[in-house]
Amino acid sequence: MAQIIDLSTLAFSYGTHNLKVLAKAQGYQDSNFSNIVKYDYQPQISAQDGVLKCLKINDDVTSISVYKAGGEFVKTVDYDHSTAEKPFLISLVDAEIEQQDMVYIVCNGDGVNENKSNSVNPFAPGVDFATDSPEIVAQEAQRIADYFEANGTLPDTAYKVGDSRVIELTTGEQVEFIIGDFCHDDLVTPYDSGAKKAGLSLLPKDCLKAKQKWHSSNSNYPATSDMYKKTLPTILSQFPEEWQAVFRPVKKKVAEYGNSSKIIELETTLFLPTYIEIMGTVYYNGTTRNSKDGEGEQYAYYKEAEIPEGFSPATPDAKTGTFKGTGSSYQSRFGSKSTSNGLYYNTRALKGLGYNAASSDVHWTSSPYAGNSTHVCYVGSNGSGNGNSASNSCGVAPCFCI
Repeated sequence: MAQIIDLSTLAFSYGTHNLKVLAKAQGYQDSNFSNIVKYDYQPQISAQDGVLKCLKINDDVTSISVYKAGGEFVKTVDYDHSTAEKPFLISLVDAEIEQQDMVYIVCNGDGVNENKSNSVNPFAPGVDFATDSPEIVAQEAQRIADYFEANGTLPDTAYKVGDSRVIELTTGEQVEFIIGDFCHDDLVTPYDSGAKKAGLSLLPKDCLKAKQKWHSSNSNYPATSDMYKKTLPTILSQFPEEWQAVFRPVKKKVAEYGNSSKIIELETTLFLPTYIEIMGTVYYNGTTRNSKDGEGEQYAYYKEAEIPEGFSPATPDAKTGTFKGTGSSYQSRFGSKSTSNGLYYNTRALKGLGYNAASSDVHWTSSPYAGNSTHVCYVGSNGSGNGNSASNSCGVAPCFCI
């Protein structure tokens, strides 16, 4: 059973620390030390309306300096230790900072070093994806989309791919959602500004607790499937109203069915990613196809997945976060996972059933399995993909855009 240790409550000197765990229990021999993991302990900042909120400020700190992302000095303020248990506030309202500037802090004091914080935009609507209200998240999503529409690039933002937050459904079930990408999905209706891409695409870290059939019979037509006609609409109705109010319907490209060469667009609010959007490839291995071409591109969250040591990327000339098995195994957040020679895997494709799941399980994609009309692509419990009969039950990991 997984045990979670909150390192943020422990005191560390600034810098990178190599940590390992030793388990002890009364009446039992101590365990062997675990593998070593790196933990980077630095001051943290968020911002709202031009005010920085500073956390993880050590006792030896006497002052805090603010810099722009390029290293330009902004200001230094004395640190008041009486505020150590709550955010220390630094106002930048009167500082010479532009709306798009990112800033960071450096803590000063005897023996204090290696302490550069994260960077934030002090005037952007979104300051902390984990805690911002749905309305603020929506404002930041549109700001990102508007900038992308006008410039073809992403603006500076406090939000990052991989940032997550927990949303509790009206059923009481909790689901952790991750920023999967920016400006990835096409909106059904553009923002009022005219921007055509959804600013944020959110992916669940794990599946909902209950497995579901993709369809009641072995038919892999997405447009008429139970998944899109019944299951996903039911899940949508279980989101809190304040979240439903900011969801943006999108157009998702999928094969009409497994034996068809036609790509259709599903207009939907909740969706499952296609096989390529997760794996970065349409293939099961180097020669066998899983899904059809034309079903979109890989989400950044999966593309940025680490490739375990000793493995090779599936696409040698471009990192896709997908690697080829070698008949060995790799370490994941669910423990050791076996691999087979030549098969493709993605470490972030692994999902369990329910919030903070202790073990991984199979989960559906939206992609009909290429070459037949009965199977649908899924991701296995070891992070590889294959096809499964549509009437079988697998995990459901609903995504949405804002």
